[in-house]
Amino acid sequence: MPSPRSGAWHQASPGQTPFTRHCAGLAVDLSTLLLDGDGKVRSDDDMVFFNQPMAEDGTVHHVAASLGTGERIIIDLRVLPSSVCQVALVASCDPDDMSQTFASVDHLQVWATPETGESTTFTVPPLTPSGRTP
Repeated sequence: MPSPRSGAWHQASPGQTPFTRHCAGLAVDLSTLLLDGDGKVRSDDDMVFFNQPMAEDGTVHHVAASLGTGERIIIDLRVLPSSVCQVALVASCDPDDMSQTFASVDHLQVWATPETGESTTFTVPPLTPSGRTP
């Protein structure tokens, strides 16, 4: 199973692909940004997260974690608008609690399991309180 590096471009398989968050320690939220050719969202509708669980066009869905399943983002690459050039998966800690940082998160991974093709795991390197990898 391939494991891309942080910020790397990765060719995804066509079709629906669930991206699932796995970690230990603090809770981490998973969000998605649909980016145009300039690397910017086209509008607020291009940001998908727990309070806005679906892209306006229905191509991206956020599925909250439940008993036995992790939080997931499901992206259907077959119907992603041609004006979307990149899809960024973003992890975040609770912004209302400044004591929660990625230094308190262990083994953060995002698993991509497409309908067809090979699965991919991205493992986030550990961070220190300053936000740098050791």
